[in-house]
Amino acid sequence: MARPIILFPGLGADSGLFFEQKKHFGERLFTPDWIAPKSGEGLSQYCHRFAEQLLGTPVFRDSNGVYLGGLSFGGMAALEISSVVQQKHPGKVKGVLLISSGRTKQIIQPLFRIQAMIGARLPNIFLKWGLNRELAHGFLEAESLNSEQAEQLSAMLDKLDFNFFKWSLGACATWNPGDRYQSLQTPFPIFEIQGEKDTIIPFSKEASVVTLSGAKHLIQYTHSREINQWLEQNTHGG
Repeated sequence: MARPIILFPGLGADSGLFFEQKKHFGERLFTPDWIAPKSGEGLSQYCHRFAEQLLGTPVFRDSNGVYLGGLSFGGMAALEISSVVQQKHPGKVKGVLLISSGRTKQIIQPLFRIQAMIGARLPNIFLKWGLNRELAHGFLEAESLNSEQAEQLSAMLDKLDFNFFKWSLGACATWNPGDRYQSLQTPFPIFEIQGEKDTIIPFSKEASVVTLSGAKHLIQYTHSREINQWLEQNTHGG
């Protein structure tokens, strides 16, 4: 039986971010809902608590191995959760799949770090205005989304949990895993794919990173066929 693939969405997004992958992988793909963060909790602490809950679910408990991954912020969370799972159940994590993400704090550009820290402190009404303005003024067009994908993204914004979003902005901006995930000696393989023209995550020239020519940030939408093939390849069809 094919091993489960568990994907976590990016900032402010939900499982709808992976609807193209859900159509392809069906019941093999799981996209857990985020849990509520605690006050003052950083990403590592949050993911430790999240991992404890996930380990009690059937998808973890009843399988002989899982693949974890995510897009952007979700990829960072996948690394931290995988680390906890691996400590408690060595060999359980068969691989980590990073989509438009990365394994060090260097993926967070200085300008975004400043914007995220400011955004985390804004009143909800101003934050929503800023997000709507960003969405309306070019992000959807810049990412070359089709109408269905644009509707999915707009729907996510309409039901955005601002408390979680503001926490995740701060957690993303302050994430610092050191060199824990840089070494080739990590207890699980790490696979990375990104768009050549991603304006959010810096372009990586590392040979191990698969690069999609001309692609931007939301490659799970715009290059779903390539992403699905990449996921298949790196989860070995099972």
